[in-house]
Amino acid sequence: MKAYIIKITAVAMTLILALTLMPPAAPPASAYGDMGQKGYHNTFSVCYFHGAAIASNGDLYTWGVNNFGQLGLGDIGKDTDRLTPTRVPGISNVVSVSLGHIHSAALTASGDLYTWGDNEYGQLGLGNKGEGTERTKPTKVPGISNVVSVCLGAYFSAAITADGSLYMWGANDWGKLGLGDIGRAADRTVPTKVPGISNVVAISMGYHHSAAVTANGDLYTWGHNRYGQLGLGDSGNTTSRYTPTKVPGISNVVAVSLGFYHSSATTSDGLLYTWGLNGVLQLGNDYSWDGAPEQKETPTLVPFAWCKNVLAVSMGAQHGAAIVPGGSSKALYIWGYDEVLYREFEDSLDYDDDDEFYDDYKWSFTIPYRSLPSYMSSIPDVVAISMGHDYSAAFDFGVTWDGAKNTIVIYTSIGYTPE
Repeated sequence: MKAYIIKITAVAMTLILALTLMPPAAPPASAYGDMGQKGYHNTFSVCYFHGAAIASNGDLYTWGVNNFGQLGLGDIGKDTDRLTPTRVPGISNVVSVSLGHIHSAALTASGDLYTWGDNEYGQLGLGNKGEGTERTKPTKVPGISNVVSVCLGAYFSAAITADGSLYMWGANDWGKLGLGDIGRAADRTVPTKVPGISNVVAISMGYHHSAAVTANGDLYTWGHNRYGQLGLGDSGNTTSRYTPTKVPGISNVVAVSLGFYHSSATTSDGLLYTWGLNGVLQLGNDYSWDGAPEQKETPTLVPFAWCKNVLAVSMGAQHGAAIVPGGSSKALYIWGYDEVLYREFEDSLDYDDDDEFYDDYKWSFTIPYRSLPSYMSSIPDVVAISMGHDYSAAFDFGVTWDGAKNTIVIYTSIGYTPE
């Protein structure tokens, strides 16, 4: 029995989609996000304007915008958007899901990889690209098997196989595929093995950059580096890397998560590091807006006592979130751009929207950012998180684990992304 309920809670701008699905057999050993981590499968994901979640019986559900068939439901177009989670036909025993901007991918228990949605740059890995090659249903990717992990970036894709090999395909501007070349002519339409890196256990991708963790805890990055998001101590368009490059100054990395132009990693001792663009304090390691740098070019510790035990981290377009132990449950913290703070400030002003002074005033004094991680007390017992472009999501299975409360909490955060 599956029931779908949409309701607005007392929390400002928070939407809860309650899915009464089959409950998990037992609570997970630890909390997770849509980060790259060894042995972990992403059971739900949100991205640009669509979302996906896996029920415990292996069925896949999607919802949101479907303008490129990215929901995998066999149709396409504005009139086919789904406002509630809808089961995806033609695929079963799904163990992991990942979403790009307007394409999607799922991994089955047999190690087979399926993709669907937009294919302008060959990001589906099906051997073609361009207008008219999109898929509206899950389609098995040929030429790759024994896949253990899948991750999608904006318009590119990656998979790790059981032998620790990394494969990438799709758009290759800024050399983000790690194959040593760059540009539209260098796009790949089939999974292509990335040279110079082996024993890969985790992968994450941002808008134009990529990162991978190897079995010995080393972190490698490549792609666009305008804002120092590669963590290599430099920045600027001319400092982009076209092949995997080891990040100095950080070791024993166990998980990685990339935002649009910022990055994060957690180490085996539970510490959280962030770097890259910091224009809206999306790195979460500044005590105030005043004097905060626009970017940081090396991994920088998030200076909060609770960050010694980070269980999960996820980076969105210009915000981030982490799950940490919180007594008998798990606590959710968020930072970066926060549309809720901006709207609360705007509502407190007694000026008309058309007033020129009002416009100058609100932009001069409004700081709708959380410079340090803030505790989200309204969303308790979180076990998984995913940060999208304009919104975020957290799984909250409740404390009784009796199947009575399985919810996805969607937290909106609409803001500005630099060109």
